Amino acid sequence: MGGPAGAPPPAAPPSRIQQRLDTHLLIPVFRVGFPIGGSGELDYSCNESGTSLGLCSGDDPNIDYEDESGLVLGADLLFRVGSGLRLGAGTLVVLDPKYKFEAFGDSVKIESGLEASLFGVVEGVFPVGDTVGLTLRGQLGVTALFAGEDHEDEIDDYRSDCEASGADTCEINEGPFFGPHVGLGFGVLVDVGSLAFRAEVLGQAVRYPFWRTKRSAGGTSLEIEQDIVGTRSLLMLGLEL
Repeated sequence: MGGPAGAPPPAAPPSRIQQRLDTHLLIPVFRVGFPIGGSGELDYSCNESGTSLGLCSGDDPNIDYEDESGLVLGADLLFRVGSGLRLGAGTLVVLDPKYKFEAFGDSVKIESGLEASLFGVVEGVFPVGDTVGLTLRGQLGVTALFAGEDHEDEIDDYRSDCEASGADTCEINEGPFFGPHVGLGFGVLVDVGSLAFRAEVLGQAVRYPFWRTKRSAGGTSLEIEQDIVGTRSLLMLGLEL
């Protein structure tokens, strides 16, 4: 039986994705992915003090690299602060950070131990269908590189060579090496009932120390600093509860 003449039609029920955004207060997110691109420079700095031996050139050479890192794991804990707006904290772990350095027509691959990031998250979700929403997120925090594999071997070899040379001082930073974490990402969120699937592309700025040494002998002190400075793109797949 119809309603009174001229009465407005009943309001359409909210979409499933909108119901998820309005009812889920605490949102755990689990993700797995891998790099789809990445490059930058190994920023080189050399400083010689005391009796000069000309060990530092006037034009310190930066070395190009390509990021060939492996599997990436991630997790977030987000809180709904408005319809489609979430704030929270997250972590990313690169299980196999690896760099291919290119210099003077030659290339060398160096694998390190583990790269871990901890950051704050702000994320917006914009419904575009009954079960589908588009996501846009920003991340800001700190990244730590823990030396291992080839990177750790290089550190050990330098220390052994320096000590065998009879230098007065042999200092080398073994890590962890800390730097800022900055990331921007976009993707798609698909509601499938009690879960929602996610797929996103995340762009990450990468910057942290890679090599720190100080060596002194015979009145000459030599300090060398090398920093990884570049960008990385990740393809991340996952689900939220």
